[in-house]
Amino acid sequence: MGFKSRKSNRVLSIDLYSRGFAYVVMEGPTRLVDWGIKSNRKGGDRLILEKMLKLIQWSKPEITILEDHHHASSLKRTRMTRIHQLILTGLKHHEIQFLTVTRENILETFEPFGASTKFDIARQIIRLLPELEDHLPPLRKAWMSEDPRINIFDAVALTWAAQSRRVK
Repeated sequence: MGFKSRKSNRVLSIDLYSRGFAYVVMEGPTRLVDWGIKSNRKGGDRLILEKMLKLIQWSKPEITILEDHHHASSLKRTRMTRIHQLILTGLKHHEIQFLTVTRENILETFEPFGASTKFDIARQIIRLLPELEDHLPPLRKAWMSEDPRINIFDAVALTWAAQSRRVK
């Protein structure tokens, strides 16, 4: 499983959330180069695009992966869909190769492992990427807001789902 290219196999996956985005830079399915969270608390929606473009320029990925927010399986709200469209337009404008993955693709990728929730998927990811274990937030209760750290695992899940789709 993996991306094959003459240049590199570096992948940047970005997971948007209400206050910014989480990202992972990977080379192959189990080599993390970098990961983190970028906040958008003091800027407009365009600030997210600017931060992403800087990250893309720094990481020099073969491909950038995002969730398909227009697909019926997406859990993202209307504002996130609007930001997603702004980002896709920006990536096209800068001629950056990208791929979108649906939430359904992610669930299909992790179904053989019995993982159907974000937390279950994150625990499966830790089995192959133990360096992320310290970033796993506690299991979320129904009344709690989602911890932004879970989005790092969502970004890894995007990478693995994309790789799974490209291998088939």
